[in-house]
Amino acid sequence: MGKFISTKTYGHERGYAVAYRQWRADTHCNLIHGYALAFHFEFECDEDRLDRRNWCVDFGGYKSLKERLDD
Repeated sequence: MGKFISTKTYGHERGYAVAYRQWRADTHCNLIHGYALAFHFEFECDEDRLDRRNWCVDFGGYKSLKERLDD
C-alpha cells in the first residue's frame, strides 16, 4: 500500500513575525530583535485512508488555523 503526502506552506512573505528580547543576556540578545516565521505542514496517510476525493486531508477544514495565523 502506498503512502500519500499533502503539504501546506505559509511562507515568510505572509508577514508572520515574532519580536522579543532576552533582557538578562550579555550579548545583543538583550535588545529587541525578531524573525520572520514560516510554517510547513505535512499530512501523510495510507492509500486506504484517502477520502472519496482521494485527499489525505481537506485543507478547507483548516480555515480556523489560517485565521489564527493571520490574527
